[in-house]
Amino acid sequence: MVTEDVASFLPRFADPMWQAQQGSRPEGATAEKLAALANHHGVLPIVERKMGLCAAEADPDTALRIGQALLLQRKAELVSAELRKAEIRFAIVKGPTFSRLLYDNPADRPFTDIDLLVHPADLERASDVMRERGFQPERNEIWDNSQRNMEFKWTLAQNRSVLFELHTDLVHYPRLRRRVSFGYEELLAAGQGDPEAPEALLCVAIVHASCGHKFHRLQMVVDVVQAARRLPDDRIDTFVRIARKLRFGMEAAVSLSLASRLFEDRHATILANRLRRGILASIGCRLISPECAIQAADPRHRGSWARRKAFRLIQYMHR
Repeated sequence: MVTEDVASFLPRFADPMWQAQQGSRPEGATAEKLAALANHHGVLPIVERKMGLCAAEADPDTALRIGQALLLQRKAELVSAELRKAEIRFAIVKGPTFSRLLYDNPADRPFTDIDLLVHPADLERASDVMRERGFQPERNEIWDNSQRNMEFKWTLAQNRSVLFELHTDLVHYPRLRRRVSFGYEELLAAGQGDPEAPEALLCVAIVHASCGHKFHRLQMVVDVVQAARRLPDDRIDTFVRIARKLRFGMEAAVSLSLASRLFEDRHATILANRLRRGILASIGCRLISPECAIQAADPRHRGSWARRKAFRLIQYMHR
């Protein structure tokens, strides 16, 4: 059970920009519980840094995690070079891109795979490149949803921990995709031709948090607030127009409202207030509360599960 005292520490210690003050750090059992909660939410590196712990004192898997990230980055460089050589339209999204562009301390944003957003017309040729680089398809033999989810997993033949995911759309649910679609072309549209423009990064963070995983890890909300902080004030109107044009204005309002309340961030608050809220968006903001997001770590907390499930139903209802 996520206790109230531990939950109260998490938003501050999970915020990369918050400065921990002397005497503000939890100790003893509370510190251990905070670390366990942070690990579930994917924000343990940030919490470790805020608590002033070195790798040996904190998570014993820290060195392994860093080494894995370096291996993934190297493989991503090699695969990317081959994809560009074959003139395949793609972009690396989420983990390594967020780590590099949104965080002052790249180690604050761990990742365990490489996500490639590929133009649907180039998927077959991209798959050929993966095979040539020693990768093999990773499929569930009993129940394969690759085509349904537009997500294709590839692992390195000699090291299955090296995982690449080829996406043709970051919205994996067919019913939701009837309204919101976010593929390679939408990514370029969001960044006005630049897949790493601040607007594009914020769009990816919002789609990932709200259309992919229903806010089940705080890491995704941290991505949202970090992307909001990187968006220049003179490009706020551009982002709002993009969110409406790509039809995820409701998801943007809920995501940014949550980030605003969790981290008390000016940028997220301004953006959330600029997005017009209809009835469903207002209900969504009430459902996805800070407590709901934090308690998603506890499988016994049925309230969080029910609220996030209700939000998904609202997404299906929205037009």
